[in-house]
Amino acid sequence: MDSEVPEYRACVSCGRLMPLQAGSKQVYCSQECARENQRCSVCGRWFEKGTGVASLGDLEVCSSDCAKNERRYDHLFKELS
Repeated sequence: MDSEVPEYRACVSCGRLMPLQAGSKQVYCSQECARENQRCSVCGRWFEKGTGVASLGDLEVCSSDCAKNERRYDHLFKELS
């Protein structure tokens, strides 16, 4: 069997898997994902820069839910018993 195994990479914007040619440096799956994107610091979702909602200070988040200034449950916190 001399066939090559196709190489896949996840799009850095949406996470969709995309097949790559040998030696490809492609990081986005489409033109929409290639626009200037940033990651929401609250939920981790990617969104197009400039389309988010202003939060504390100059911080831009993806939605009004993420902009709420309330304490949320930290999924990394483990209470000692």
